[in-house]
Amino acid sequence: MDHSPLSSEALQKIGRNVVVLQKMEGLLKELLVVMDIAGGVDELSDLLNERRESISKRSLGLVAGDLFDKIFSEPIEPICNAEPSSSWLSFQYREGRSEVFIESIKKSFQEFIAGRNELIHQRLLAFDAASDDSCWELISYLDAQYENVTPLRDFLIGRLRSASEMLTAMPHIIKQVIAKDDPSE
Repeated sequence: MDHSPLSSEALQKIGRNVVVLQKMEGLLKELLVVMDIAGGVDELSDLLNERRESISKRSLGLVAGDLFDKIFSEPIEPICNAEPSSSWLSFQYREGRSEVFIESIKKSFQEFIAGRNELIHQRLLAFDAASDDSCWELISYLDAQYENVTPLRDFLIGRLRSASEMLTAMPHIIKQVIAKDDPSE
C-alpha cells in the first residue's frame, strides 16, 4: 500500500511516540526495581531479577502509583530475609521535594498515562491514513504529546542516573573508609 507523504509522516510520528511512551514506561519500571534493594549479598542479583519480572507485568497506572508511594516518602526500615549470620545490603532511593513539585510531577504522570491511553485506545482507532484531515489532526496531537512528555522523560532519566551514581559510588566510598582506618597503611 502506497502512502502519501503526509500519511507517511503521521505513521512515522505514531512510531516515534509509541516508542518514546514505551521507553518511558520501561524507565519508570526500572526505577522501581532499583529504588528499594534489600537482601543477602549472594542473592541480590536473583532478587533484582525477580523484582524486575514482577514489576514488568504491572500496568502503567499501578507502577506510577507505586513510584509516588515510594520516591517522595520517608525511608522505611529495611526488611531482609537473609540468614541472620550472612552479610546483606539495603539501599533506598528517596527524594525530598516541595508539595508543589510533587503535585506537578503527579499531574505530569496523570497526563502521560491519559495521553498514552488516548493515543492507543482512541486516536489510532479513529485514524484514517487516506484522509489528509485525519493525518493533520493526528500529527498535531502527536507533536504536542511528544513535547509534553519530554520533561517527564527527563525526570525519569535523571532519577535513574541519580540512583545509579549512588550505587556506583558505594564501593569507592567503602574502600576509602577501609583505607583510612586500616592501620597497615
